[in-house]
Amino acid sequence: MNIEVDMELKMARICWNSNSWKKPSGRSGKSVDLSSYENINGFGHEEWLFDVEKLINGYHYGALQPVGKHQDVYQGQNFNILLYTYKADDKDWYWVGWLNNVEVISKDESLKIYDEYRKNGWLDIMKNELLEVGANQNELNTFSNYCFNIKIKPSDTLFMNNGLQLFSKNQKITHNRYTLLNIDQNILNSMQESNIEIIGNDINNNHKKAILKTFNSYSKEYEFTHGLIQDSFYDYLIGKYKNDKIYKEARITKLNCSIDIYQEKENGLKIIYEIKTYMDLKYSIRIGIGQLLEYGYYPNRNKNYKLIIVSNKYIEKDIKEYINNLNVIFNLNIGIINYDYINKNIIETYNCEKCDFA
Repeated sequence: MNIEVDMELKMARICWNSNSWKKPSGRSGKSVDLSSYENINGFGHEEWLFDVEKLINGYHYGALQPVGKHQDVYQGQNFNILLYTYKADDKDWYWVGWLNNVEVISKDESLKIYDEYRKNGWLDIMKNELLEVGANQNELNTFSNYCFNIKIKPSDTLFMNNGLQLFSKNQKITHNRYTLLNIDQNILNSMQESNIEIIGNDINNNHKKAILKTFNSYSKEYEFTHGLIQDSFYDYLIGKYKNDKIYKEARITKLNCSIDIYQEKENGLKIIYEIKTYMDLKYSIRIGIGQLLEYGYYPNRNKNYKLIIVSNKYIEKDIKEYINNLNVIFNLNIGIINYDYINKNIIETYNCEKCDFA
């Protein structure tokens, strides 16, 4: 995971959530402090922190309690924020991921966003989600500093590899309140060096089961975003390559399935695009490669396809090394594209030189 160190680094605790912070998950795992907000109301405003399908002008608006406490002080500032959480049931601390290029918005902008959510019917959706898990939906009837206080581009949300990561034995945060903290250099070093992978005896079998059980939704795509990327990227290709044959949802009769986008270029190159919208780009590659290989070569086809994964996530250095490694060792022809579906342009490509995206 590439951590941008040219911006001020902070750490922030967020409420526990077992729905990948896309929607509320109920009281399980929440604070047992009877005086705490989440204990009284059954939710925290970070429950929707990664619900990046409700965009306004290309930005996802969310809330961090540590920012809401001092929004006037942080207004207009930008941070890279390391997120962590506490599961009260197990008394365990977890690293969640990074929010890069976070901008703290003003209270006036917060109020305007609250109004937009209300007009779009999104507040009603959020209230229904609270109702479904037995939380106090009436808390969203009125505006507060904790409704919205930050904005971020969806591509700047980075989850830890393979989901939640337990704190290792030498990682500890003595401050257990919701406060925006300066990041400890030792913690930063441990992440840059090891990506805080869990190995050896750092966790026992019960903990391993707990991670798998509580973070299953990590392996679910953003289906709405998938459709937006597919439509936008298809329009982009149609507009740029007017003489190519380009198909959306191209059927493969032998497999009884369809390809997200298929392109036959004038020069004879055949490209299969698989769109993936998982939180972690590495997970998208893990799922996408299997589909691409099946589309291209099952059961005994051997055409020279170019296989490309399209995502709205930035392509980190380790991902480029991984793609290159796969192509060299297994003689594959896999590329990857970071696509901005809102502005209909390609931000970056890797191993796509012959596709002429420049």
